[in-house]
Amino acid sequence: MDAAVRKARAAGLEVSWNKMWQPIRMIDYGDFVEFVVRRYSPMGVNHYEIWNEPNHPYFWPSGVSASSYTEMLRAGSVAVRAANPSATVVLGGLSKSDSAYMSALYAAGAGPLFDAAAIHPLYRFGEPVGVLDRRVGAEGERCVLRGGARHDGGRR
Repeated sequence: MDAAVRKARAAGLEVSWNKMWQPIRMIDYGDFVEFVVRRYSPMGVNHYEIWNEPNHPYFWPSGVSASSYTEMLRAGSVAVRAANPSATVVLGGLSKSDSAYMSALYAAGAGPLFDAAAIHPLYRFGEPVGVLDRRVGAEGERCVLRGGARHDGGRR
């Protein structure tokens, strides 16, 4: 992995970290994240995505749960900030525009634990592509995401 990070950085690419399967003990996950951040921050990796599509059962096989993911996000966020306080903590890319899940994350206390959010707007043929186009939770003002066509009536 070290060689891949070096090659990507040498090519001018940004490198982000994302682990796929849910850990059994979040303290172990935090230790792992801290190790990764300490190892790769000096190589120029400064954005760390905490998981992938935590709102999809393929990536959260024990049953999708915003409160359980918030526990993981907390462990990962604390670890990232301990190892590199200037790094960006990225909310695990949500499967599609799941505003209900995002609201549940804020209700579970996830708001202060991330700096940026990602959405994977993948869809099947004929399925509408949505966007997270409303403010969610008390802190949602900093996390309104839009992509593609304007869906805000001309507002920014």
